[in-house]
Amino acid sequence: MAVYRRENDPKRDSVSEVMARYSRRMDFTREEVAEILRAALAETKEVFVSSKVSIDDLKLRRLQSDAMKQIGATNPTPAVAAHAPAAVPVEATAPTADSVAALLQLREELLAELERVAQPESGEDLNRVLLMMIEGVFRGGPFDRVVFCMSTPDRAGVKARYGLGTGVEGLLERFTFELTPREGPVAVAMLRRQSIYVPVERDFTAQELRFAQSLGSSSFGVFPVVVGARLVGCVYCDRPWNSRPPDRATLQFVRALCDSAARGMAARQAVSTPRQSITGAHQVLRATPAYSATFKGGVVLRLLRGEMVDVVSRELNVDSATLERWKTEFLASAMAGMKSG
Repeated sequence: MAVYRRENDPKRDSVSEVMARYSRRMDFTREEVAEILRAALAETKEVFVSSKVSIDDLKLRRLQSDAMKQIGATNPTPAVAAHAPAAVPVEATAPTADSVAALLQLREELLAELERVAQPESGEDLNRVLLMMIEGVFRGGPFDRVVFCMSTPDRAGVKARYGLGTGVEGLLERFTFELTPREGPVAVAMLRRQSIYVPVERDFTAQELRFAQSLGSSSFGVFPVVVGARLVGCVYCDRPWNSRPPDRATLQFVRALCDSAARGMAARQAVSTPRQSITGAHQVLRATPAYSATFKGGVVLRLLRGEMVDVVSRELNVDSATLERWKTEFLASAMAGMKSG
């Protein structure tokens, strides 16, 4: 907190004040603190390189240099600065063989850790799995913003639950809508249960272009997360204007993360019992979900239009007997309304 901060704040303690307060109790010296500061960026340089993030752009080197001066130490090693020259824009620099190798290794580690944590025997809760999934997309893409949107209990809408990236708070507030085609490309992809990334895999539609422009994105993707026959939610990710779009290997990595999380959710659902208390994100996977009247009415209208009961049953993961009961109740209520008039 004393060293790395966005803006200078006179109310915050300086690194010298922190050392004066804690050095005797924690038994560390100025030399040891200086070594920690020197190692801080060196040990994380691969993350910055693979993410194509300039250390200078994040002001980390300047903040670290100021802290080093306070304790009378020298500046960070120049080897760190060489990986991210401030004068060269990030997107203008072609990836090197070393940076590509570092990124591939990072992706392997992120995917392996998610696969481990997603399994029920890991002891981690589902919220942790979802957070690791979007963290993997954010770091391994890398992407400017990543949001996980969760289907509402009645599965008639979607609401943003978690997010990472610059200005993601605005997306969390904005991504609350019904699952209808008129709501935009996120809803369309979820309804179709097909992942998209535009304009990499195909050109923008007019609706998608307006959507991207409204968010300041040059490219974006929607990756539905489906467990069995149930649509749990989706991962949304994008890159800003004037940035290089991801390649197809990156999109395969994102799909692998979503598939890994979905397999873990399915395994957790298989070992859970109806008596278990399921809260938070687990509500999506509960055995007897609560359906709103709007949702049930929409399902019945689909049946009345001629859709096959077994097809709708498989799609919604609702047994045929329940669908027939909803249809009977719907028609009975309609007849009662006609009589009262």
